[in-house]
Amino acid sequence: MSMRGLLRFALLGLAALVLVPAVAHAQASIAGVVKDTSGAVLPGVTVEAASPSLIEKTRSVVTDGAGQYRIVDLRPGTYSVTFTLTGFTTIKREGLEVTGTVVVTANADMKVGAVAETITVSGETPVVDLQSTTRQAQITQEILKEIPSSRNPFSAGVLIAGLKKGGLTAQDVGGSVVQEVASLESNNSRTADQKMMVNGVALSSMIGGGWGGGAVPNATGIAEFAIDASAVDASVATGGVRINFIPRDGGNKFSGTIFGALAREGFTSDNYTGSDAQARGLTAASRIKGNSDFNPGIGGPLVKDKLWFFLSGRYLVADNFVAGQFFNANANVPGAFRFVSTGKQAILHQDQKMYQAHMAWQVNNKNKITSTFDLENLCSCPTGVTALVSPEAAQDRRFPLQRFVQADWSSPITSRLLLEAGGIQRVERWGAMHLQTGKGDNVPSLAPGIVSITDNPSLATNASLTYGSAAQFNNSWNTNFHHPAAVS
Repeated sequence: MSMRGLLRFALLGLAALVLVPAVAHAQASIAGVVKDTSGAVLPGVTVEAASPSLIEKTRSVVTDGAGQYRIVDLRPGTYSVTFTLTGFTTIKREGLEVTGTVVVTANADMKVGAVAETITVSGETPVVDLQSTTRQAQITQEILKEIPSSRNPFSAGVLIAGLKKGGLTAQDVGGSVVQEVASLESNNSRTADQKMMVNGVALSSMIGGGWGGGAVPNATGIAEFAIDASAVDASVATGGVRINFIPRDGGNKFSGTIFGALAREGFTSDNYTGSDAQARGLTAASRIKGNSDFNPGIGGPLVKDKLWFFLSGRYLVADNFVAGQFFNANANVPGAFRFVSTGKQAILHQDQKMYQAHMAWQVNNKNKITSTFDLENLCSCPTGVTALVSPEAAQDRRFPLQRFVQADWSSPITSRLLLEAGGIQRVERWGAMHLQTGKGDNVPSLAPGIVSITDNPSLATNASLTYGSAAQFNNSWNTNFHHPAAVS
């Protein structure tokens, strides 16, 4: 290798060891400084974090020459931190809530005392991350259970101050929308600036940019998702919103959960009757026909303290009436070139099936492997029905194959050296692949040869009505691989 090649190789190695550690940690950390009662820093203190959320139960480090420590790659949960040094009283801090990717500060002042003496400190977790400028919010299981939405990051994320939904679908209200393609935007960012991850590994597809189309982990299958709204770190090439999904690991006891929601037309109200819109000629308002959500999950140990699993699934259905649009009596009638309303209001139908499996394996004290398998399919059948597009002229937009397989490995070689590697393979197929099949009270199924018709614009409204059949179709596939590695 030439001298120039050696120099380039050395620079790449330096970048891997210096630049990457700042962005390596996809999970939270506990960090702080340990001092004695005189204010002098204490090196060599053993700091141990314990939580039921850790498959290995405890994780420990030793303070450095400046009395500082950092315990990284922690799962969401409640932690206790114990500080031990021969000749000093043991300090134990309890009730530290760890979420997202924040750095929780836990300092300690140790005094000279008997070895058997322990001081326990209880208190609320600091709410301000003093070691990062990232503005982050965590959507936990408790929050998802309480809010009336379709329980995905896009519907829940808009409740965070400064965030709004982008993408192609309407805003979800009470679970009325099964989000097909959506994004969160902040500070005037673009849809393509969004970044989605699973345990810190990129999930977003290249062809979809930052969109959350298709494969998004289901609500029961995750412990939480952390949403970074601004000041994201150098692992992200753009300044948009970053969403990190943290799957549930299971636990040392078998447990399960079932979430269900149901709404029908009679559960909702509208202000259509007597409104200005009705007076101006709107013949029917947008409203919910019905929606439902079934989202069970179960997990536990395959080998206690060694191998955990969590299985989850989800089935979503949403039917919505379309304002000002009705079914066409001449749909599927060859040779009929006129739109004739049946008086039955048009419907948008969506249904989605999701299956997810997650496993966590503590190989030994120094090696942990986790893996997530997610399989989904979605049908918006039809989509694109508006006041100017009749049901038979819309498309059955399908995502028949949405799959990702994610795995990661972490190894704390010493209390000062951490190795991490991971990867995701994502496969997706989508498109308007064939004529409609009649889901959601739609026309029975369109016959080949029916043509698409667009009326000339009315001089009064300047609006064109499209009916007859859909004008174009597509069948798209793509596969993506993402595989980061880091030394910290």
